[in-house]
Parts: sequence; structure tokens; C-alpha cells
Amino acid sequence: MGCFEGKVHAGLLKDIILAAAQTEARKVYDEGQRRNKVEKCNSSGSDTALAERRQLMAQIISLERRVDTLYEEYADGKLDKDGYIAAKAAHTQDIALANDRVAMLDARIAESAVPAEAPADEPLLRRVLDAEDITDEVASLIDSVVVYDPERIEVRFAFRDTNAHEC
Repeated sequence: MGCFEGKVHAGLLKDIILAAAQTEARKVYDEGQRRNKVEKCNSSGSDTALAERRQLMAQIISLERRVDTLYEEYADGKLDKDGYIAAKAAHTQDIALANDRVAMLDARIAESAVPAEAPADEPLLRRVLDAEDITDEVASLIDSVVVYDPERIEVRFAFRDTNAHEC
């Protein structure tokens, strides 16, 4: 795929980057909240649920990345439209099923969890979530921004699992 040579309005790009940063901050914040609620579990069933939840979260991330690569394969002509639509639908369904299972495991884990204190990065995450513009803190979370075309912009983050977020 070649370089994009068109123009993207700065305001649009700024809005997309801020929305992507806030989405990722929300994921990190929510995951931190869940993790802290499960600081100390009392039963081996909870340990099993935690292990299964970790596996499911890794599977969800893998499936989300695969959906991204499906589009690239379609755009590059390696996959026809019907194949792309069918594969994307299958992966989307798998993601939904895994998310449902994670929600069920979260409920089971919460039943046997001992609450813990707030995460150390909570103030930063709250500032990112409340940001109305791209601040230095928001910018420090961004590793790179790739513009494929005005309809497909990828924001890569410089933290954690560095999941790419596309808008």
C-alpha cells in the first residue's frame, strides 16, 4: 500500500487522536479497576476464572488485530469483498462471544474479591478521559499516527500492549 498524498483537516485529525486516546485510557482504567477489585481472591475457582479471563482477553486482542489485517488484505487485493465480509463477521462474532464470557467471569470474580485501593495511574487516566483537547499528557501516550486515507487513520500508543486504535 502506498503513501497517502491527500490532506486531512487538522481539526478532524485532532478529534480522532483525542477520541482514540480516550478510548484506550478508558480500557486501561476499566481493566485497572477490575484488577484492583480482584487483588485477593479466596478460592481456587477464582484463580481459574482469572486465568481464563486473561486467556480470553489475549484472544480478543488477537481477534481485533486480525480484523484490522483483514481490511489491509482486502485493500491490497489479497482478499475479495465476500471473503473479507465473511471473515470479519466470523471474527466479530467470536469477539462478542469472548466478551460475553469475560463479563460472566468478571461477575464470578467480583463475588469472591476483596476490594483494593485506587490504581496509581488513575489521576493521569482521569485527566486523559476529561481532556477536551490534545494536552502534553495525551500527546505523551501517542507513539505514532498513520494516515492511510481520510477514512482510515491508525493511532499507535506508546504504553501497555500498544494496541492500535483505528477510526
